[in-house]
Amino acid sequence: MSKWNLIKFEFYLCISIIIFLMFPFSFLRAEVISINVRENSKLQIGEEFEFLEDKTGKMELETVQKLDTWQKSRSNFISTGFSTSYYWFRFSLHNPTKKKLRLVFDTGFSRQDRFEFYEIYKEGNIKKTVVGDLYVFSKRPIKNPNFCFPIEFEAGSSVQYYIRTHSIRNAFRLTPSIYGLEQFQEENTKKTLINGIIYGSLIIMFVYNLFLFITIKDYSYIYLAFVIIFYFFYLLCLHGISFQYFYPNNI
Repeated sequence: MSKWNLIKFEFYLCISIIIFLMFPFSFLRAEVISINVRENSKLQIGEEFEFLEDKTGKMELETVQKLDTWQKSRSNFISTGFSTSYYWFRFSLHNPTKKKLRLVFDTGFSRQDRFEFYEIYKEGNIKKTVVGDLYVFSKRPIKNPNFCFPIEFEAGSSVQYYIRTHSIRNAFRLTPSIYGLEQFQEENTKKTLINGIIYGSLIIMFVYNLFLFITIKDYSYIYLAFVIIFYFFYLLCLHGISFQYFYPNNI
């Protein structure tokens, strides 16, 4: 091979590699990415998600499973904003241990009209769970402000999971995580403590400003008190606490 031909070969090889690397691999992948998990897992798995937009809302599970237009998520924080579209997400978990695993899938989100969770086992069995703001709180498999689901699978097995979500009243966001049962309880204890401190501080500030208004008669304090109490109730709604305790059956 002459020197000139060698240069041309190297040039075309570099161009081919660049084009190959720039090509969206998510469009080539028909299989779900598998994530290894263990009993004491505490994993953020958003980057392992794949998603698909359904603008018509007519796609069924059997349809989306066959599509090769899934796109790879690039962040553990997933947000679609306000949208009238339906969105599908998928991921797969693998149990590399020699015993049955019982874990918790936490979406990290509590405000969605409809949230469908599908568990697809290799035997062909499909388990579907539907939760959301349009459904009573008591129907949730785990009594938590966030949408949380218990998952379990046998030693050495893999399970695929699909999510279908839709909401016209709330912006959608997702910070999905996998927890062992003990880790999930610890995480919830921390969240409850932190939220309790925040809520308690706001109530104290509200009462203090209300007291100042009563004693000093300065209307600026009553305005501030109203701002604080409104923010307090906003946080209760944002964290899903109001739906859980104040109107769990009001759909």
